[in-house]
Amino acid sequence: MKGNYIAVFIHAIWTTKYRLPVLPKKIRYPLFEHIRDCAEKKGFDLRIVNGVKDHVHCVFRLLPTQRYDKVVKDIKGESSRWLNVAFFDKPDWNGQLEKIANETPFPKAGEFNSPAFGNGVIGKGFKWQRGYGAISVSPQNVGKTVRYVFNQEQHHAKNTLDEREFWIAILLSR
Repeated sequence: MKGNYIAVFIHAIWTTKYRLPVLPKKIRYPLFEHIRDCAEKKGFDLRIVNGVKDHVHCVFRLLPTQRYDKVVKDIKGESSRWLNVAFFDKPDWNGQLEKIANETPFPKAGEFNSPAFGNGVIGKGFKWQRGYGAISVSPQNVGKTVRYVFNQEQHHAKNTLDEREFWIAILLSR
């Protein structure tokens, strides 16, 4: 074989801070468009980005010179800055974030280690939760994973498939 063949695909998932549902359609659709535009400008091979009110999924192909942690960090950082400028650095949104935090059912003991959650002290502006999930996807499963990400709204509306079941199915299919 002449040359190199590299097919490394990553499915990454990250959530809003405290998993607050602060990404309604009127925010997340422009957000996903912005992420796609920025990914293209940075040379990321983003196959799909989608999500719901409290988390985002994306599938991308790593190029030989890229590291998955750097790609995710760049996407999260840039999108957080953009969201704050475009939507959340406004007094009315900071009030909305506080309202959502106060209306969101308090998590069960041990789910979050934040004394700030649910008492109105969540800070100003938009933030992603620290960290992310990332799993490699075999080239044979990229189509299936892209369809799963594409159907996030229907998946969460129907609540038919638990995310853990998805990961188990992907891992068992290897």
